[in-house]
Amino acid sequence: EDRAMKVARRYLASAYGWPLSDIHDTSRTSSYDFEYRHGRTTVKIEVKGLSGDSGPVTLTRREVEHARTAVCPVILIVVSNIAVVVNQSGTYKGSGGTVKVWDPWDVDSGVLTASAYDYIPPPT
Repeated sequence: EDRAMKVARRYLASAYGWPLSDIHDTSRTSSYDFEYRHGRTTVKIEVKGLSGDSGPVTLTRREVEHARTAVCPVILIVVSNIAVVVNQSGTYKGSGGTVKVWDPWDVDSGVLTASAYDYIPPPT
């Protein structure tokens, strides 16, 4: 995910001409990864990283809800083909990556399939 975030941020700056200082990392506090703010313009960005070719990406319930209800534009960036290597220190490092962008992102234009359920058993 770190590699996907770095690639996506550089892509936004290059392809959209957005200053890096206006692209804020919100991944620790929000259900989306970046927020671009400049003047009265706000755009939310969801980033997904894959080590293989593009394929299904996992979305959380909150990510789907946000994409459906956001009052500002939402962009999806998928960075695929990220190579992951283990350094001598035992830490992982990603490199490379191919960018695909959905702008604007309409989450319901793709196919959502349930991969997990929260289950609350009935009383005994």
